[in-house]
Amino acid sequence: MSTWQTYYRPHNFSQLHLTSVRENMQALARSGRLPRVWLFTGPRGTGKTSTARILAAMLATPANQPAIENNFFQDQPAKLLPFADPDEKNSEVQKIFAGDSFSVIELDAASHRGIDDVRQLQEQMFMPPTIGTMAVYILDEVHMFTTEAFNALLKTLEEPPKHCFFILATTEKHKVPATVVSRCSLLDFHQASNQELITSFQRILQAEKISAEPAALTQIADLAEGSFRDGVKLLQTVANYGEISAEKVTKYLVGNQEELLKELIKIILAKDDLAAVDFFARLRQRETDEKVFIKNLFNFLYQQLVNNIKKDGQPVLSKNQAQFLLNHLLDVKLNAPLPYLDLELKVLEIFSKAKK
Repeated sequence: MSTWQTYYRPHNFSQLHLTSVRENMQALARSGRLPRVWLFTGPRGTGKTSTARILAAMLATPANQPAIENNFFQDQPAKLLPFADPDEKNSEVQKIFAGDSFSVIELDAASHRGIDDVRQLQEQMFMPPTIGTMAVYILDEVHMFTTEAFNALLKTLEEPPKHCFFILATTEKHKVPATVVSRCSLLDFHQASNQELITSFQRILQAEKISAEPAALTQIADLAEGSFRDGVKLLQTVANYGEISAEKVTKYLVGNQEELLKELIKIILAKDDLAAVDFFARLRQRETDEKVFIKNLFNFLYQQLVNNIKKDGQPVLSKNQAQFLLNHLLDVKLNAPLPYLDLELKVLEIFSKAKK
């Protein structure tokens, strides 16, 4: 079976757990007035891709053909018709949710960010889809486009072909030019509240027939920090050991990392490159959750700093050492191609600077 965050991805608007997004999209679907160009903004793991695929699946549902004709192909429709939920039995809709549809083109702007990439996309846009009437273009992390690429894209957004539907997504809206933002309908995906996260957990646990203590779900929601994707991943990690309890959350997500953190600190103090490389290799091999580990690392370093200031206990780091590490590791990035890559590189960089 696939991971829960993939298997339980929402397939219609009512399944979206971000309340503001769910209500906004449901209202638009009922109205039959669906904008052609969107900009989805917000943190990772809050449902941007899921919502984009639901829109694409809705446009591929045969029952929505009259609403599509009215909304996109008639200049002055006599009457707007509401859009129905995606037909999950339809083969094309199934392909869209699986990411295998030729009528939905997903482009990662982080790796296809130049003007040539946009021009190639524009050439493709002139061809109508081979299946259905609408071609959906999902441009992820669009803020990574170059200035020239944005300028080329702008004209397409101003005068898109009638069969094209655009969803631009970004985690950094401030980097998207105002001229592009002004051509889009905005949808903000804020960090999920703990209650929204817990509601999404409960839906999955009910389907899996797994019981959970309320306190345990609250702990997992705290660790997820507003991300549905991270929360569901952590939930599945604990659920692999049966019923979910607060004790298991502590054991498998938090408590068992204290020795690992102390080991990493010893390696850093010793400036041992080989030991550091071996350490991070073990974390990957054990599939230790990166986000939880890094959060625990910062908590550990901060507590070391506070203990020094308060002269409390026997800290393993001095005040200057704890403060130095907090400052130099503060901008560690997640979601690198290799887990822990950014943290590992920063640790090795600290060694290089210390040895000069």
